[in-house]
Amino acid sequence: MRFPVGPRGVWAYVRSAPGTYVWLLVLFFTTVAVHHMSAGFQEEFLRRRSTNINELSDHPVRVLISSAMWVGGWWTPYVVLYSVFHAWSGVLGVPRDWCATVTLDRSTGLGWAGGYVGSGVATANLAARTLRDLVRLDSGQAGRTELTELPWVGHRVRKWEPEPLRWVGVRGMYATYRAADRRESAGGGERSSRLAQFADRVAGRH
Repeated sequence: MRFPVGPRGVWAYVRSAPGTYVWLLVLFFTTVAVHHMSAGFQEEFLRRRSTNINELSDHPVRVLISSAMWVGGWWTPYVVLYSVFHAWSGVLGVPRDWCATVTLDRSTGLGWAGGYVGSGVATANLAARTLRDLVRLDSGQAGRTELTELPWVGHRVRKWEPEPLRWVGVRGMYATYRAADRRESAGGGERSSRLAQFADRVAGRH
């Protein structure tokens, strides 16, 4: 893991996750405001913006949005935790084989769909309809359909390598892609660099 060094490094680090740090900036100002309130007003103010059952029942949208902008404690732990998690997690969250999956567990009655890998809007719609057909099939309300026979139904994805091997591999993949981009830019060709093809295979994109 590389931590930023100097003002330029810190600024580049912040720019790599602008949404996170804009949110943390909002939290800073709201936290200062909360700590300047009287105890009675603070309790009432935060109660109206908390995700308790009464507020969620009456004003769900307002409460869910406003509760994300206020914290009862101090601001510093959030900066540390989100900065560390941002540095560690990277920019991608994908299955090991880059394939989406739709599954219905008949023993528990739980279904799930995910692993869309950049095709979320269209694929989420298709996954929901596939899951619907699986539920109807399992309950006896309907028979098999074209969707229940798709190859992503019940698809099993192997786990990522254990830490820190996964982290090392992902960081190495990023570095290889950057080197491939530089080589392709310098060469001016339209064909993908062999470095990029190698990184695709390591990442499971084949």
